[in-house]
Amino acid sequence: MSTKTKWFDLPVKGETIDMKEIAEKVYKERFSEETFNRMWELNCVSDSEIEEEEAEADESSNDDVDAIARELEKVDIPDDWEDLASDSD
Repeated sequence: MSTKTKWFDLPVKGETIDMKEIAEKVYKERFSEETFNRMWELNCVSDSEIEEEEAEADESSNDDVDAIARELEKVDIPDDWEDLASDSD
């Protein structure tokens, strides 16, 4: 008698896999859905809180990139910049 159980399919090139989904399935099969739900409530934040934090981080990084781009526009680059760069050795 075989005790091997198929947990997931190997991904196909170009296909996105959801590691959270795989881990959740394995955990529930090993323990139980009730145990998973209890542990999730105790130890994990809700998906909406995660999405909110990611959105805030994206906005912040966009602001940072915009600020850098604005500052770079102010830089006066000399016409002979290539000569200056090669002389720096």
